[in-house]
Amino acid sequence: MENGDQGKPPTEFLGIRFQQCLRPTVVSMYTYLQPIVAVAVSIFSGMDVLDYKKVAAILLVFTGVWLVNRSKSKHPEDGRNL
Repeated sequence: MENGDQGKPPTEFLGIRFQQCLRPTVVSMYTYLQPIVAVAVSIFSGMDVLDYKKVAAILLVFTGVWLVNRSKSKHPEDGRNL
């Protein structure tokens, strides 16, 4: 380990490694879903409440991930990255 890596949590360490091996769409889904999981954990643990702003943000994130995956699946044979 390098000196700067001592304070990093294992999830960040693995995330960086997996980002080098996985397709960009998978990495973006992972990146965009992390805050949603964090919000869900904080709400279920009683540290936060669900309001309309959080619901709207979650819907926007899911819509964006869906649009990226939908456009990617339309052109699987020609190898274009959209």
